[in-house]
Amino acid sequence: MPEISVIVPVYNTAKYLEQCLRSIAMQTFGNFETVIIDDGSTDNSLSIAQTFAESDSRFKVLTQKNSGPSSARNKGLKVASGKWIVFVDSDDVAAPSMLHDLLFAAKACKTKVACGRTRSFRGQLHHGDILPTNKARPRTITAEKAIERSLYQKNFPDYSLWNKIFRVELWKKRKLKEGTFFEDLISVISIFHEIDRVALVNRTLYYYRKHPESALANQGGEKTAVLLDICEGLCKDANEKNASMDKKTAERLLKAAESSLLSAGFSILMRTPDTEEFSEYRNRAWHWINEFRLQCLLDCRSRIRNKVAAICSFGGKRFLEFVMKRFG
Repeated sequence: MPEISVIVPVYNTAKYLEQCLRSIAMQTFGNFETVIIDDGSTDNSLSIAQTFAESDSRFKVLTQKNSGPSSARNKGLKVASGKWIVFVDSDDVAAPSMLHDLLFAAKACKTKVACGRTRSFRGQLHHGDILPTNKARPRTITAEKAIERSLYQKNFPDYSLWNKIFRVELWKKRKLKEGTFFEDLISVISIFHEIDRVALVNRTLYYYRKHPESALANQGGEKTAVLLDICEGLCKDANEKNASMDKKTAERLLKAAESSLLSAGFSILMRTPDTEEFSEYRNRAWHWINEFRLQCLLDCRSRIRNKVAAICSFGGKRFLEFVMKRFG
């Protein structure tokens, strides 16, 4: 039985897939399986994955009709046989020691989740671009602190799936929500609420590629609008779940959730057109900006970009939109 199951959803990433799979194959930790799920690719992705699997028995390929990355990951979770789960996106690159370092951290710290740092890149990632690993030992933070950091989007851990290792039991009764966007945010925050601590590996273990076809580069319109619904839900959940916590911790987590809602509001105005289709979302976004902008300015944990946007919002909606679209 493999110690780790690596789940790789694939959709039309033929240009990058071989480098991704090769980075997994060359891991310093060898006792793993890789479950590749082709999500109805129309390019050469499936052929590349199948050729790779034929040359390495640790890789296997599943196929399905195009249903989205959450559906593909859920299919991978059903067949995964490892004790630990790692997610890798098919256009990204894993550092050679990623599996070893994450597994070591989780076991050494006796946690169900371990997280490493990430770095973005464009174009091709060459061997010399991979940062050398350091000797820093892993450390732990409370799950509440992990939630807070994720929602403020200021430090690691973040709420992405792909720079973490999860104990498989965390996924036995959990599925990624299908047919939506930002499923990482929903699932990771939910998992953090279920555990006590998170192990942190202070080194870059995951490299995510920025390119025009990536999900990160295509978050306009409907995709960004959904984020507002999710962050409103997180604020509601914070009020409900935090009732059992001490008052100080509950207040900090609620402010973190409200910070994520403020960020979503800024994203809505920046990434959606001013049309009837998005008018309701844009009005809600402006409401939350007005509600939380002063709190953001007074909160030392808020990101600088949120503080700048909050200041600009006092000049009115049109001025805020101009600044965000002009300077990003």
